[in-house]
Amino acid sequence: MWLGLSIQHQPHWHTYWKNPGDSGLATTLSWQLPDGVRAGDIEWPTPQQLPVGPLMNYGYEGQVLLPVAADHSRRFQCANARREAAGGLVGMQGNLHPGVGRILP
Repeated sequence: MWLGLSIQHQPHWHTYWKNPGDSGLATTLSWQLPDGVRAGDIEWPTPQQLPVGPLMNYGYEGQVLLPVAADHSRRFQCANARREAAGGLVGMQGNLHPGVGRILP
């Protein structure tokens, strides 16, 4: 089973890869899942180079999907399962803008 976070960046905004480079912080997810379900780590897509002045950063602009593999026990029933995640990310548009969001199904 796969879960994921789809981000549609506004123009001139970006978020960071697992190794953000010279500045920034990687996006994080903290899942609240039904009993019997466990989420793995983000399966990071290949990032873009994001130069900011003399700094070199790595991350994403435009649209990106951050997929997360999840496994579940045999007793788990998916039909009415609620999935939530809290995400921490840093966006950039001239200045750093830390953010936290709640993601619902």
